[in-house]
Amino acid sequence: MRRRQMMVLLGCSSGLSGCLSWQDEPEAFVDNITLQNTSDEPVDLELSISETGSDVFTETVSLSERYGEKTNVAIWEPVTDPGRYTIRVTNDDRTVEINTIGEISRDQPRVFAIIRWSGGSGFVTDVYSSEEKHTSSTK
Repeated sequence: MRRRQMMVLLGCSSGLSGCLSWQDEPEAFVDNITLQNTSDEPVDLELSISETGSDVFTETVSLSERYGEKTNVAIWEPVTDPGRYTIRVTNDDRTVEINTIGEISRDQPRVFAIIRWSGGSGFVTDVYSSEEKHTSSTK
């Protein structure tokens, strides 16, 4: 009988510790997303940020062709609260997704991403994490 009680106790405590570790995962702050067009054609990109399957931010960004007037757009703090976000950028039938939790740590919870549309070869991404908040400079 004692053995059964011990097994039940171990099962409950291991299940509880699994729940606690999930609750204890770090959340990401999304400081900046920069969208760039490096192709020779203008492009419309659909940016969305979702958490647990629901969009919390969406925006359509129109960029001119490479060397045009508006080849990149920086979106500062698209969401204000930390969370477990997925950043998604779509153009026609091509999509790139960034899972912010996979990009951060407890010491570096802030995410900033550069997402480039290069035309025929699709998307190229650079994702960085940081300890400190990044701000726009107006020099």
